[in-house]
Amino acid sequence: MSHLRIAVIFLCTLFALTAGAEESCQVGGLTIPVGKTQQDRCTLYECTMESNRVVLKSMICAEQSLRRGCKRVPAQATAPFPDCCPTTLCRGRQWDRPRTL
Repeated sequence: MSHLRIAVIFLCTLFALTAGAEESCQVGGLTIPVGKTQQDRCTLYECTMESNRVVLKSMICAEQSLRRGCKRVPAQATAPFPDCCPTTLCRGRQWDRPRTL
């Protein structure tokens, strides 16, 4: 009986250690293995394992409302995330400052 108990414990431990080992997330034409990230245009995807569930997280540029005296500056769409996201410049802050290289 104790050999059976040891075998069951071993199999449960083995299953817990290998859960998600062959799992992946599918989005569009992308296959992302668990524990990895991948970029597609201006979206960053992360495939994770949480509570024995495969989860796909995505990060995109947030919409920002413009305040008075501010303007939206578009970014290069082919840049990696988050450099592909537009920025906001406001008069009296970054907008009026000379750019330094």
